[in-house]
Amino acid sequence: LMVPGVGYAMAQGGRDEAFMERTDDATLAQRLVRMKARVSGDTVVFPRGRYSIEEDLILPVGHTVILEQGARFEIAPQRNVLCQGPLVVRGTRRNPVFVRAQQKDAPFGTFALHSSNNVQCVISGLLISGGSGAVVNGIRHEGMVSIHGAGSVAMSDCVIEGALGRNALRIVGGAITLSGCDFEGDRDLASMDHVTGSVRGCSFKGGKAESVADGLKLS
Repeated sequence: LMVPGVGYAMAQGGRDEAFMERTDDATLAQRLVRMKARVSGDTVVFPRGRYSIEEDLILPVGHTVILEQGARFEIAPQRNVLCQGPLVVRGTRRNPVFVRAQQKDAPFGTFALHSSNNVQCVISGLLISGGSGAVVNGIRHEGMVSIHGAGSVAMSDCVIEGALGRNALRIVGGAITLSGCDFEGDRDLASMDHVTGSVRGCSFKGGKAESVADGLKLS
């Protein structure tokens, strides 16, 4: 079975109108335009810049979402970002992609991917903190970063810290590769179920000396 790779539609030179035609929620399409995201065919790109998420941002099923270096998501309390297609985060250690709580001590919900189509998730240079988990579209996401149903997940050079819910990172299903990522906090840091793969060169640190949270949890 051959399927288009991430960003295929953009590479084919799709138009903004094609996204709007294929998206049932016209309000969402207009919202993305106001946010100055680039939309093309089945691809949504968030270039370098600041994005204030005041309401849940739920991207359409099957659409590819790309976050470029320097993109900054500031998410309001208990609000969420949900991708339902391939996700690509293109940050680096020197020029990361930021996801933060908009207000100190008022956590956002989750930055999540949920798919039943074995999509790809490639996350590099993500710097995220201040989330707590949430129920979105009827699915419980127990991680600040939550990935359900991806066929493959590759994470590298990420800093995942300061979660205020049950887990900092939660992955359910798929082949995973974690490399060079730093986890820190007082909650379970990386919890993964029904996965295969590898974890290399990662650090897991409790935020307090008396922290009893798990670093890496597999089941």
